[in-house]
Amino acid sequence: MRKSKLSVPERNRRLLKGLARENGTIDNAELTDQLRVAIQRAEEANRIKSDFLAEMSHEIRTPMNGVLGLAHLLRDSNLDKQQREYVDGIIAASDSMLMIMNDIIDVAKIESGYMTLQQECIILEDLICDVIALYGPRANQKHLDIDCAIDPTLSPRWIGDPTRMKQIFGNLINNALKFTDTGFIRVRILPRGDGADGFLCRVEDTGIGIAKAAQGKIFEKFCQAEETIFRQFGGAGLGLNIVSHLVYMMGGDIWVESEPGKGTTFAFTLTLQTALSARDLSSTKTNKEPNGKRRDYRHLRVLIAEDIEMNMMIIDHILCKHHCRPDKAANGQAALDMVMSNNPYDIIFMDYQMPIMDGLEATAKIREFEQTIARDPVVIVAVTAAAMVDDRKKCLDGGMTDYINKPYREHDIMRVLDEWCPSASPIVRQEPCKD
Repeated sequence: MRKSKLSVPERNRRLLKGLARENGTIDNAELTDQLRVAIQRAEEANRIKSDFLAEMSHEIRTPMNGVLGLAHLLRDSNLDKQQREYVDGIIAASDSMLMIMNDIIDVAKIESGYMTLQQECIILEDLICDVIALYGPRANQKHLDIDCAIDPTLSPRWIGDPTRMKQIFGNLINNALKFTDTGFIRVRILPRGDGADGFLCRVEDTGIGIAKAAQGKIFEKFCQAEETIFRQFGGAGLGLNIVSHLVYMMGGDIWVESEPGKGTTFAFTLTLQTALSARDLSSTKTNKEPNGKRRDYRHLRVLIAEDIEMNMMIIDHILCKHHCRPDKAANGQAALDMVMSNNPYDIIFMDYQMPIMDGLEATAKIREFEQTIARDPVVIVAVTAAAMVDDRKKCLDGGMTDYINKPYREHDIMRVLDEWCPSASPIVRQEPCKD
């Protein structure tokens, strides 16, 4: 098993302190000015790297939102078989590029000490089933069986970060799919067996396996087991490194069991608390309709604040499919003017970076206006391509109600409406609204 890792800033501090003590230059209580300067420079370099990646993330995610959004809208239109194959190829290639970009950003977050974990109630079976459903089509294409079994003695509900847990399982299942052509992929959740809180997870496959010599470095950054493996299967070599860091952050350990030609098992433990109180369980509520019914949102007053016409068109089409006719604003100032001059909106989708007035400033002014006239606060959802340095916290602290990342999908928009607009009436059948 592997020991937990430290963030780069903390690792720098401990390393420099150790060197200084060995040389007898400082005592245990303080650093010399020279060491302080070295630490400050290292941390400034990390900050600059994080800022650069944040800006690049925004610049890449914004057009990616257009590419993926339009491709999904095109796939829903009347296409012949060959055209649909072309569109599916565009979506698959875009998803792969987005996954690599997300991995690079996550590595930068981890190394800079900016990666944080949320604490929410998780229904473990639902979480894993969601991940398996995401990769099910790929497994079917390869004629692989993929399933999950959870020990019945384990609690069904836990407190943890659902997004990062899905990332762990998703990366491991994706890895298994990449290297398995026949047989199965199995996810097993078992008691830890050491008396500690949490559980043991095993992701097993019948793939090509990993040579013993390569297993010791499999969790390192940019690592591929062999050059021939990289040429055949591709990948940036970041997924397992990120998984290992996330497991360590959740108080666990991860290791690999494998033999060439006989498959691979990635096993890891997580240290989590069970969710048993009524307060914990209340967070598992959902406003979605049973039996697959959709809600009818035609009564909602919705405003979209977005300066890029292509992105405006995508979110407008998604809302239109659900009978919603949104108003539109090309910048934060226009959105503020519309809020102050019209009847109250139920929800605003607010782009984060816009000309004239950005989304954060517009939100602050809307909140001030609401207090002035004693109006209930409107739901403001940040729609942003930013993905670094706790951007979600910045938006929520700035008065926004919720947060979705670009590129977004239809289910991201509907998740927000389901959560914040539960009064919408359910209907069994829906037709896209037409101009």
